[in-house]
Amino acid sequence: MVRTTGRQGVNDQTRSISDCFATPVTWSPDGRKIAYLSGCKPEGTATEIWLLHVFRPVPIRLVAGREITALKWSPQPISPINKTYTNTVYKVQFQYPSHWEKVSDQRYEGVDGFFKSQHSFQRNR
Repeated sequence: MVRTTGRQGVNDQTRSISDCFATPVTWSPDGRKIAYLSGCKPEGTATEIWLLHVFRPVPIRLVAGREITALKWSPQPISPINKTYTNTVYKVQFQYPSHWEKVSDQRYEGVDGFFKSQHSFQRNR
């Protein structure tokens, strides 16, 4: 069984059930997904790989019909950890996560946050 529970032991929920006696379970490198084996034959060999996303806990069958003996995540691609934002008007420069995308000239965002620079200028007459 794949079960989740809150920090205080509340909201205990069964998210998925495998029919294998001792299936390997592995967390994704980002800690947001769980992969496990199921579809076991009487001799104990799995034939399915399932995925469960922590924030969208609906099991998804990724592979079916082949004999599977091991389970391992592929290494994450190598990419720059941060990008640099520069604003010459305010004379600031800082780094932000490389997976964030530019939404507009002032806003950059990702699933884990955002930043927005606002330009408000007044002309003196």
